[in-house]
Amino acid sequence: MTITRLVGLPFAIALLLPQSADRKIERTPIERLQAKVDVVSVPNLAPSELAGQYTNSSEEVIKSIPPMGSEKLFVFPDRTYIFTFAADIPPETISDKGRWTLNGDVLRLESDKDVTWKSKRVERQYIVVRRRGHDNELFLVGLDWSLAYFEKHANSDPGFRFLLNSLKRERPISAKESEPLKKRLIKEMWQPEFYQTWFNQRVTWKYGTEGLAWRTPIKDPHGQDEYQLILQPLWAVEGGVLALEIVVARPQQPDVNILGQREDGIEYPFVITVKELEKGLANSKFGAVRTLHADDIALNVTVEHFRLGKGLGSGSTYCSKCNNLQELSIRIIVKTREKESVKK
Repeated sequence: MTITRLVGLPFAIALLLPQSADRKIERTPIERLQAKVDVVSVPNLAPSELAGQYTNSSEEVIKSIPPMGSEKLFVFPDRTYIFTFAADIPPETISDKGRWTLNGDVLRLESDKDVTWKSKRVERQYIVVRRRGHDNELFLVGLDWSLAYFEKHANSDPGFRFLLNSLKRERPISAKESEPLKKRLIKEMWQPEFYQTWFNQRVTWKYGTEGLAWRTPIKDPHGQDEYQLILQPLWAVEGGVLALEIVVARPQQPDVNILGQREDGIEYPFVITVKELEKGLANSKFGAVRTLHADDIALNVTVEHFRLGKGLGSGSTYCSKCNNLQELSIRIIVKTREKESVKK
């Protein structure tokens, strides 16, 4: 019996060791922070205790380096919030607002329904911490991307990097001042059209000497999305422009119109034809004003002016009485689509 026990015990340990070595224990956000900087979690605060103006760059950072911009998160004691952003251009505006919840040491933000754009500067979750020995301060560190960025760049000066990658509470906000402050911010900084509009211009395509396409890049003013906006002439087989196609294309797929793919014999709202211009846009299936959708953007297109010329084809197929398109002016407004209109 003694021999059996002595032999069996090492064998059991040997079986267990590979499982323990292979198992990866995922560290919590506070453990990831503490691996770089001496901070402690601040959980379960009452709304009045958490409320305040949280800022990046904080006054502490500005003493060392000039600010490149300013992000402010106003956390109100009634569980609402307003997030503002400012740089040299544009002026300070509200880029997000909504309601917050606190689960332990994690603050969660949920946008209001009238914030119809993607607030790409705002993270949805933040951990609430303070530096050890600083009992009266509070910091918010974003869990969507700021924490990972801090870990990657914190080797040389983790203390200062922590300040750069967090929102520091500069002052508390009392229940008494909460409503007047909120009303002032909404009145002075609520400009939703600024965050929604990508492009707003009157564009004129002209045949000129070669009938080339018109094109320009359009970019999300507060994100990374980018497309090519193109007015592409569609030619008759033997010569002459019969229509103008509005194209929205991804940079990596310039020949694919994400507004839709054309098939012969079918009318499309993103194609403006000589035929419908001849009959009058009031009698057109799609009219002079059209709304088009692609991915998360909407295009409002208004036909303002056009000029037709005579002659299509060449040689034996030439039609001297047939109209061709010489010029077309349209107003194009590109905006972020309303959230409820974007298909899931």
